[in-house]
Amino acid sequence: ALTNAATAQTTANTALNNAATAQTTANTAITNAASAQSTANAAGAAAAAAQTTANTGVANAAAAQTTANAANAAAAAAQTTANNAAANTAIVMGFAQSIDARVTQQEVELQYLQVNSLPSGNNAPANDGNAHPNLAPPTPASATGADAIAIGSASVASGDNSMAIGVGATAAQANATALGAGATTTRAGQVKLGGAGSSVTVGDIAQSTAAQSGTTEVMTVDASGTIGRDTTIRPMLTMHNTQISAMQATLVAQNTAIAGIDSRLGTLSLVVNQNNRAANAGIAESMAMANLPQANAPGKSMISFGLAGHEGEAAGAFGFSHAMDNGNVIIRASGSYSPQSSSAGAGIGFQF
Repeated sequence: ALTNAATAQTTANTALNNAATAQTTANTAITNAASAQSTANAAGAAAAAAQTTANTGVANAAAAQTTANAANAAAAAAQTTANNAAANTAIVMGFAQSIDARVTQQEVELQYLQVNSLPSGNNAPANDGNAHPNLAPPTPASATGADAIAIGSASVASGDNSMAIGVGATAAQANATALGAGATTTRAGQVKLGGAGSSVTVGDIAQSTAAQSGTTEVMTVDASGTIGRDTTIRPMLTMHNTQISAMQATLVAQNTAIAGIDSRLGTLSLVVNQNNRAANAGIAESMAMANLPQANAPGKSMISFGLAGHEGEAAGAFGFSHAMDNGNVIIRASGSYSPQSSSAGAGIGFQF
């Protein structure tokens, strides 16, 4: 009975737990149902808004159609205006061509050309014409000679067929040309490059030299800067070159002769040096033999050796001597040697 009661108690507890779980599940279901209701309400509101948007789109499409119709009408009007403009352009082009022809005719008939630019920088006149009170007005170019051309501030071309190009350039003689700032001609037909303080540079002197042909001459410049051609220096240079070539040939022969003399002098010096050494060696050998002792006692013999040196040369000597029994006759023989030579000698002496 106790066992059954315990089992019943366990079953009751399990049933209680299951009931609690069921309650929780029911609460969750209620919450989910409320959430679903809210979602459904939101979906209904969104559907209503979509319907409103669709109605607006239909209205906008109708308005766009109306605008397109108006644009089409405006395009037709623009085409008409463009056609009118094309016709007017053709008329204007005709006037422009007529004006261009007149300008061309004026350019052909133009006798003088005067070019001048407004100054720029500090204290220059303003574009509105209000010049600086302390600034002098620019000096225009002046071309008064027949067919003259002046380009640059204060340039003057007063000679017939003259040309002055550059600030302050002046060509006052006929057929004269002044190029560069401050250039001033001094005689008819002169071409003056640059004024005081200017320098003249050839663009590519190597290319200019390569383009030369025929005989070249020497260019000269006088005290006034006038360029000329000298015809006497080139022949003199040619003559001098010929003389120099002949002198060079003679010098080669002389150098060859001197080289031969040097060779012979070298050989002679070698021979003299060898003779000096041989002489010094001979003196050393003589000294070595002279210092050999000899036998003096009757019936005695002696072998002797000696060494000597002279002026860097060394020599050795050896000798044999014998005194006869009577002591009156002595026989002697000797020899010597050095790196340069060798010698030998013999002698006999009678003593009385």
